[in-house]
Amino acid sequence: NVTGLEKADAKRILDDLKLELQITFLEEASETVPVGTVVRTDPKEKEELVKGQRVTLWLSTGPEIKTSSMPNVIGEKKENAERTLNSQGLKLDIEVDEDHHSSIKEGYVIRTEPAAGADISTGDTVTLWISLGPELQNMPNVVGMDIATASKLLVDAGFKTPSIER
Repeated sequence: NVTGLEKADAKRILDDLKLELQITFLEEASETVPVGTVVRTDPKEKEELVKGQRVTLWLSTGPEIKTSSMPNVIGEKKENAERTLNSQGLKLDIEVDEDHHSSIKEGYVIRTEPAAGADISTGDTVTLWISLGPELQNMPNVVGMDIATASKLLVDAGFKTPSIER
């Protein structure tokens, strides 16, 4: 039985049988068997071998690489976005970062890397930027200022142009 052995070890064991076997190596994806290791054989283990027989060994190429298109999850709640990404069946590494956004509520996706529509493959890292909501600012003290000075101070602080009611 050479299943589970690396290619060189499996070949050496079969050659040591002195049966002049015709050994063929093929490749096959495996989620559990390390790369370069025999996944299966034909004939199967415990079957008797005869001189000159053809023997095929399948070597693991590691997990199958699947590819899909990055779904658009912008505007979705973080949990829904993660569920959508996990449903792709790609075993993605999902990272989360946070940033303020002026119009997307806290807890919702504001952008992704890679962007929607990009190709993603098994094991890729996908980063979700989750909104912290709008960035809060301290209100400047404008009490006692004339309207022009107070308006300029508010605009310079990042506030919208104030509407003035008299």
